[in-house]
Formats: sequence, structure tokens, C-alpha cells
Amino acid sequence: MAGPNDTVANDSGGVRFYTVDWELPAATTVGGLELNARAAQVANANILVDLPDNVTGEVVLSLTYSATSTGLIQQWDGQSYNTLGVLPRSATDEGTVRWMRTTMMLDTNLFDYENTAGTNVLLQLTNIPTLHRIKATPID
Repeated sequence: MAGPNDTVANDSGGVRFYTVDWELPAATTVGGLELNARAAQVANANILVDLPDNVTGEVVLSLTYSATSTGLIQQWDGQSYNTLGVLPRSATDEGTVRWMRTTMMLDTNLFDYENTAGTNVLLQLTNIPTLHRIKATPID
């Protein structure tokens, strides 16, 4: 979740914002609902998912975001980004932007992006200007 310690690696699991791609966390009102969020400073903003070493099964990924246009979530495989899914725009037909929550599965062939404890998965979000929360939940 955007807020204190959202950039700190955690070998027991968690998600980190890649700080050069995101503004500082701030209370953000979207569609009348205020949540702590980070605004992307680039069109292709990165986040890191830290998974414990013992994760061997699938991982459910959930995001809460707002976006005026459709974006993608992509996973780094060591050479390039591969699309995991589409992130629908969170604007209504009338143009009101709202918070959106979507869920998908991480690619089970996880590339370890960093040489730290656990498995560190690099993800890229395209065209997602505001991110409140991303959560990775291993399931066995």
C-alpha cells in the first residue's frame, strides 16, 4: 500500500514502489473516495514484488488504481517485459474517474530481479497514473 515503508525490501513478502518512477505517497481523492496513493511520474512505472524463497505455487496479484485510459501490467523476465494483463480504465462512460480493483496471476516462471533475500519480481504498469495498493498473495 502507498505510504510509510512502501519502498523497503521485505524477505517475508511485500510490494515496493520503484521510487524514481513514483511521486511521494499522498492522500488522493478519486471519485469522492480518499486513499493514500502514489502518482506515476512516467508512462511505464515500475514496482517490485518481494516473495519469500519458499513460494513454489501460483501468486495472485491484486491492484487498486485509477486511470483515465487502459494500461498494461507487465512482468520482467530478465530480457524483456511480458504482458500479464490489461488494466481497464477506471473512468465511467460519463468520464468520472473512480478507483478500480483488478486481480490476475503472476507468471509462475518468476525471474529474480535482485540479488537479495527472497524472490524479487519486477513489474511495469503502463498508463496508470495513480496506484493505491498492490498485493501479492502466494497460494499453494
